[in-house]
Amino acid sequence: MQKTLLIFSFLMVFGLTSHSIIGQENKSHDQVITEFISKKKDFNEKFGYGFRIQLYNGFEVEAKKIQARFKINFPEIESY
Repeated sequence: MQKTLLIFSFLMVFGLTSHSIIGQENKSHDQVITEFISKKKDFNEKFGYGFRIQLYNGFEVEAKKIQARFKINFPEIESY
């Protein structure tokens, strides 16, 4: 029973890894890099660039006041 389970496990791992290796062999390094850059551009278009700074953590009413003051002082910076 253990031998059968061991052989089955080996075949499963071998089958899954060989499929992914075969799939990768068909692409050149340039194609992989181009795809990665394209995915990164799509991500940046969807989620934006840069970073966020949290100005306040607490009650919603106070957060809205702080956000309003921030928008007055820094109208060129979008806030969430």
